[in-house]
Amino acid sequence: MMPCSLALPPAAAQRTAEAVLRAHATAIAVTAPGASSILAFVRCIVVVAAIAWLSTPVYKNLLGLRGGSKQLMNSAFERRFVILPSKIVSFFDQSGCVEGQKLQSASVRRGQGSEHVSLDLRSLRLLNSYGAFGSVNMERIEIVFKGTRDGITWHSYKFKAAVDDPMKRPGWLAPYHLRLDWCRWIASCRGRRSSGLQEAWVLSFVAQLLRGDVAARRLLAKNGGDPFEAAGIVPKWVRADLYSYRFAPPPRVHSEPYWLRYRVGSYLPPLTLEDMASKLAEHGLLT
Repeated sequence: MMPCSLALPPAAAQRTAEAVLRAHATAIAVTAPGASSILAFVRCIVVVAAIAWLSTPVYKNLLGLRGGSKQLMNSAFERRFVILPSKIVSFFDQSGCVEGQKLQSASVRRGQGSEHVSLDLRSLRLLNSYGAFGSVNMERIEIVFKGTRDGITWHSYKFKAAVDDPMKRPGWLAPYHLRLDWCRWIASCRGRRSSGLQEAWVLSFVAQLLRGDVAARRLLAKNGGDPFEAAGIVPKWVRADLYSYRFAPPPRVHSEPYWLRYRVGSYLPPLTLEDMASKLAEHGLLT
């Protein structure tokens, strides 16, 4: 092999030699793993395997045949770890010792003619299913509040983000929810069985609308959320209806709606401010 000094110009050969020496000086020596490294690797494998084993029922609940319809939410699933096999349990049982009797009465697991002492890992609360909703309604029901002064012409109240006006474009709301809009949606989750007479906050909210309360109006959409605010008047009756909503075909012009809806029932009958007194008293909101 030709020496580096003969194959390269002197300056380049000098730089190459210096680079080789630096690489050799900073090279990391590869040594056999020690006992601590092996123990750490085994510990990681055990932890990953335990998490995978504990996750099995959680993912079965999420992706199984019931997935998307009746998932168990906020639930823990039984996962047992055998501490003592059946032969040892039988030995303690036959010996009649106090320790064996305590052990058997404490956590013996019987099944198919065998007994063993096991620990249910649910008590550790490591991996559970968590969430507010285990199923999603196939039909979107929304509550629309309306007010009138003559009992003939009804005007709808509009919320900041919740679905109400068919012309309202779906919006993006993050990272928090509007409290009133959220409560309105939760109240409609019972679908066509929803009833505003059972919701204390709904009756209180309607009473504030009948009074023209400024704080309540601020919770509604700006520029027309309360249809009576611009005229400086208050409604005489307020009611609420249930509507079923679905997406309209993608609008091509601004005059086309984003939603198609039809009325499916009544959520709250027409109520006056005088009617609200007895309703609020029933819920302990008025003495």
